[in-house]
Amino acid sequence: MASFSLILFSGLALCGHALRKDLKLESSINLASVHHLTSLIQQHAGHKLSSSAQEALQMLQSSVESGEVPADLADALETVVSSIDTDVKNSIISHHNNTRDELRLDLNQLEATTIAAVEKKNLADSVDQTYISCVQAELNKLTAALAAEAKLASASDEAEAACKIRDDWRVFEYQPETDLSVDCTFSDSSCDTDFNAFSSAIDGISTSLSSAVKDYDAKFTEADDECKKLNAAKETAKTEAERLRGEFEAQKAACVTARQNSNTAMCRFGIKLQDKCVAADEMQSLIAKTNSDDVEHSHTDRTDAWTSASRVRCMLNKVIAGSAVDDALVNGCQNAGNYDEDIGVFDRLIDEKNTFMTAEKFTCTETSIVFSGKTWEISLSDPPVPSEYEKVDYEPKVDLVKGNKPFTFCT
Repeated sequence: MASFSLILFSGLALCGHALRKDLKLESSINLASVHHLTSLIQQHAGHKLSSSAQEALQMLQSSVESGEVPADLADALETVVSSIDTDVKNSIISHHNNTRDELRLDLNQLEATTIAAVEKKNLADSVDQTYISCVQAELNKLTAALAAEAKLASASDEAEAACKIRDDWRVFEYQPETDLSVDCTFSDSSCDTDFNAFSSAIDGISTSLSSAVKDYDAKFTEADDECKKLNAAKETAKTEAERLRGEFEAQKAACVTARQNSNTAMCRFGIKLQDKCVAADEMQSLIAKTNSDDVEHSHTDRTDAWTSASRVRCMLNKVIAGSAVDDALVNGCQNAGNYDEDIGVFDRLIDEKNTFMTAEKFTCTETSIVFSGKTWEISLSDPPVPSEYEKVDYEPKVDLVKGNKPFTFCT
């Protein structure tokens, strides 16, 4: 604020001097009261008086130096009062409104960045849960693939054993137990008997061979059918194992993408949270300035300046009306002016600000963030096994400083 106190109260002192000397008011003026009030208001940063008010004060200064009281002294004093009522007041109102508007803009920015941060947090929570569910599905598919591969191994062993039995039945050997040799003398009638016995033996061998072949063929066919059946089961198991292994590999690749999406969503949220905290810091800084001696935004200075200006206006109005410049005049104007009524109630919007600084909307004091609350620790060997998957609690550390990586995994 531009200082009006020196101009204003040097004019007040001159008025008091001139009135005491030339208008022959009470000679017992307590100048200490005037100096006290002057000191009080000089502590505050005020507003410039209008050029006409300053000219009036310069006229009063000239009158003191010349010892002559101008005929339009009352008009000069009224010009100063009018300047307080318009220029000074309007200047205070302008600074009041500017600070109020800046606070409202800061609050709007805080609201917008909070909404954006909450939206990104909800999205990150959802995307992270998708990743957690994805890896659970990956683990389930790995378990299913390993079970199918174990079943394939068992089916392969069973088929191999059955086909070996089939192959053992593939070669047929038959060795007749009957002696087929004939040894007789044609001159002896025993040859006929031997020939008949040989023929009977041949018939017996033929019958036995046919029976053996039939029985062997039945057993081979049975073994061959079992081999074929188990080979078919093995192929089915192989197809299923390959399908489930393929599903696992595809799920595993999908989960790599899901993890990347989760990290990206978390990082985008982290940036929005940093934006929100910047907005919160800026608004808090402006609120602090209203309680300080900040040139543009100090509400304390504005209220003190208006109180001081109101007291001066009160005293000048009483002087114009004919009152003596004494302690009674000063004391009677101590309660002049009401900032809230004259200028307006100044709301720092602290309650509204606090609605955006809750745990659900982030307080900007967070050191870590919970998303789904879990993550997976995986150390896959080749081939991977389910015991290498472990779901653990997860709450990554967060950096709220704008420009820094919000999380260590952000790029």
